[in-house]
Amino acid sequence: LGAARDWDVLLGETLPSYLQRFPAPPGLARLQADGEALRRQGHELAAAAVGSTRYGELLIDLMAWLHRQESLDKRRALGPAREQLGRRHKQVLKLGEPARLVDDEARHRLRLACKKLRYAAESLAPAFPSGAASGYISAVARLQNVLGGLNDAAVAAQRLDTLPAGRAERARQVLKRALHNSAQMQLTTLPDQWDAFVRQTPFWKA
Repeated sequence: LGAARDWDVLLGETLPSYLQRFPAPPGLARLQADGEALRRQGHELAAAAVGSTRYGELLIDLMAWLHRQESLDKRRALGPAREQLGRRHKQVLKLGEPARLVDDEARHRLRLACKKLRYAAESLAPAFPSGAASGYISAVARLQNVLGGLNDAAVAAQRLDTLPAGRAERARQVLKRALHNSAQMQLTTLPDQWDAFVRQTPFWKA
């Protein structure tokens, strides 16, 4: 499913955003046509995966699990909830140490950890007093959004490199430079979002 989403973001979001600010580089039409062909391939593979028996079984298992979670008594769920949230929180703190965020792959690992933490917090928040989790979840979401933008820029540059060599080279290089500049701007906001997250008191400890 990843390739389909990558091309959706590049052709449906990144490229239109660029064209709102800058003129189209030479060869853009060819680049778009090549990208659309690869996007169609990605969607065909995604459709085959979603229609598979294995995917259907996973959905059934997920629905059964959700039903079991809804039937749990909130007080009984607090212990496991605190344990899971604490584990996810510590993982984010570990991966987010400034010395570790040296490249795209390190920031990608932190983004995935933030995603897991956010979803866990949103899912388990009802087990705690109303509104207790809102500030914490917002801080995680803002951090995740910055990391997501950085990841989209990195992946888009990688996808551009998969286009047929020697065609629309000028457009490819112009877009890659724009992606690099965008990533550099987003990087300047990362420390503030990280500090805002670190300052949050874990709501399951309050």
